[in-house]
Amino acid sequence: MSLRPSLPLALAVLFGAPRVAAEGPPVTLPEPGSIAPTPVQPDDRGPRRAPSDEVTYTPSIFARDAFPLAGFHQERFYLRDPEDRVRIFPGGLLQLDARASLGRGVADVPGPRGEALQPRLAVRRARLDLGGQIHQAWSFYLSGEFAGSSPQVEYALVDIEFHRLLRLSLGQQLLPFSQANRTFEPYLPWMERPLAVRFVLPDDKDLGAMVWGDSRRSVFSYEVGIFGGDGRRANVDRAVDVVGRAVFRPLGATPSIAQHIQIGGSVLYGTRQLDRVGTPLAPLTTEGGFAFWEARRGQGSEEISILPSGRQFAFAGEVRIPVSQFDLRLEFLHTRRNTRESLAGQEFSSSERFGTLEGNALYAHLGVWLLGSPALLEPAGFFRPTRVRFPRGLRPLDERGLLLTLRLESLNATYAPGNRLSAPGDDRPSRDIKVRGFGAGFNYYAGRHMAVLLHYNTSIFPNSSVPQLDPSNLAVAPGNLVGRSGAHQLHEVGLRTQVFF
Repeated sequence: MSLRPSLPLALAVLFGAPRVAAEGPPVTLPEPGSIAPTPVQPDDRGPRRAPSDEVTYTPSIFARDAFPLAGFHQERFYLRDPEDRVRIFPGGLLQLDARASLGRGVADVPGPRGEALQPRLAVRRARLDLGGQIHQAWSFYLSGEFAGSSPQVEYALVDIEFHRLLRLSLGQQLLPFSQANRTFEPYLPWMERPLAVRFVLPDDKDLGAMVWGDSRRSVFSYEVGIFGGDGRRANVDRAVDVVGRAVFRPLGATPSIAQHIQIGGSVLYGTRQLDRVGTPLAPLTTEGGFAFWEARRGQGSEEISILPSGRQFAFAGEVRIPVSQFDLRLEFLHTRRNTRESLAGQEFSSSERFGTLEGNALYAHLGVWLLGSPALLEPAGFFRPTRVRFPRGLRPLDERGLLLTLRLESLNATYAPGNRLSAPGDDRPSRDIKVRGFGAGFNYYAGRHMAVLLHYNTSIFPNSSVPQLDPSNLAVAPGNLVGRSGAHQLHEVGLRTQVFF
């Protein structure tokens, strides 16, 4: 009997049998001669034994809950480790806009104001996002904006959950003021935030720390934070803003059709130091970007800048009534900002006079879902860190939606250049800033991640006139800038294509 076929079997018995016995069930060895001989490669190192404390992993595409390590769940792309300790949510937002303006004098306005009136294609937003969860209780969100002339950080925050009623959010984030301002940009029913909100909050984000919490079923929610007051840049003075918002859903704990009706309020209080803040107030613009009021007047060496100085105060009240296919939103906002005027280029060394910018603004929005359901969008006014539940979760939203949106806006403000701390005889007459607006449009949603918006907006500037005539209304129509006193309106049309993940 030949020994050649039995040599591999002998090696298997000597080196493999103890390992098989330790790691699995007994293995029946084949009869001699039934298999071809297998050449054995010599190994000078000898058999390797793993240390007793070494942990070995078996590659898998599933986590411990038998759900995949990567995929698409609850409308989010995700990646996670097998122990589900770290979750990553990559995403992005792309908004492409086409805009055009109509009205008397629109084609004749020169300079930057005229550029906003010309037909144009623009990349409104182009963001890359990265969110995540660590040990369930820690979350982060980082978003970079690439649509402007230079990349910038849009969101950069870390959120820690101690309890559902006590969470801490640190970093650059949406200010907790106003329902519209706390709605994530892809879920706004308009191409831009309402004029009333942009008047009170020129910048929707700021650097700071916020404490917030939600009760069960969000019957009550609150957000209170301390922020630098200088928008998306480091604090330039030693003063801060205190900002807070509270929302109550009276029927939130019931299964009624009115369980999502909510009422709420917001407050902002802060100061700006005289010798450290040299940035003028942001211009007031229409939906399409036309600046109807600017915080600069005069020309050359006599150009005056209007800057915030001293106390800054604002409050807002909100109501939202989403019932079935209808969504009604109302907000009233008030602000009073102390200001000062300075010669351009001498913002830190001179103050010509001290005044105030004070006003009331409101908007009303009605949305009617002609196709689909409001579940295609996240709830208005609640910006929250991304969280998913494995293996359970929301059912996939494959339906399409068509939303008819109508909006009314009103702004009544007064700018008083020298009614505060000014020398006798140096006060200047107060001037109004008045605007009325109406908007209508259709939003088509191909699921939650693709949308096309077609909107029309008209802005009316009552009693506006040529700036050189010192009109009572400081808000100007495009025609006023080219010498047409009878021009009081501006019509704007916008088309947006949006992709969001």
